[in-house]
Formats: sequence, structure tokens, C-alpha cells
Amino acid sequence: MICFGEDKPLTVFQEAQKATPEAKAKAVAFLERIRPQGRTYPIPAIRQAWAALKSVKAQDPAVIFLLTDAEFESPAAVK
Repeated sequence: MICFGEDKPLTVFQEAQKATPEAKAKAVAFLERIRPQGRTYPIPAIRQAWAALKSVKAQDPAVIFLLTDAEFESPAAVK
């Protein structure tokens, strides 16, 4: 889970995690402290997410969900 804005991305885990009850609780606690603010610049967070997926074993499912509360400042850069 990586949160992005105009500053450095914030993450609760340094690498991909299985959705255990403990990991879910830690993620919820992390999200409860996040407040939307500033601009929307997802590129560093997307790069961090791709890097985290490299640690996922081939047989394990891997997906990136990108959620935002705004439009991207440079949509072409996200494509």
C-alpha cells in the first residue's frame, strides 16, 4: 500500500504482503492517519509499486490498484 501526493510516497510495508489479518490491521491503522492534501503526482508511487512486485513469486497473484481523489497533473506521464 503506497499513498502518493506531491511529496515522497508513503508506504506501510516495504515489500508486497499477503493479506493476513495482521497485515490488514496494520494497513487500516496506516490509512486512518492519511489525509488528502496537495497535488496529485503518482509517478514515484507507481515506480515503487512496480519495484515491490518484483519480489512477488510468479505463482502468487499480483496487482496494482491506483486510487485517487483528484485528476493527475500530468496524465500523459501516467500512460
